[in-house]
Amino acid sequence: MQITKFGHSCVLLDDGQAKILFDPGSYSQVPDISVDLIIITHVHSDHYNIENLEKLIKAGSPKIITNSQVKEELDKNNIGCELLEHGQTSTVNGVKVDAFGNDHAIIHPGMPKFQNTGYLINDKIFHPGDAFVLPPNQVEILFLPIVAPWSKISETLDYIT
Repeated sequence: MQITKFGHSCVLLDDGQAKILFDPGSYSQVPDISVDLIIITHVHSDHYNIENLEKLIKAGSPKIITNSQVKEELDKNNIGCELLEHGQTSTVNGVKVDAFGNDHAIIHPGMPKFQNTGYLINDKIFHPGDAFVLPPNQVEILFLPIVAPWSKISETLDYIT
């Protein structure tokens, strides 16, 4: 298994069965690569960027998995996707993907709320997006959000214990 970070929350997971790219947002340096699956946890530009998506779609024909709020944005750009939300499961190239959570961590009570879905790969690897949602089982690898306008060190430490 190989894991490559392309900045911010954009991570490529290559487990030999499939190449899965998480959150190719505007703070990421996404190379011209062909991937099997793109997973987008939420609609914020640091996790979702249409130019990066178009670049990745040109490089191959990836399947895209995301939630309803991101799907609305993809629909505006005529980009198809599979909706995968809390409690749902999908399989791509023999890789099991489970969805957990529905809410982005609160940035400030006065700000709008956003949908955020975390995704668990083969019951082992979890990317929570911008939330501290927990999958039902302990994971081997956690893509941990550590610096964000919504996070506190104490909450981050509690999340990993």
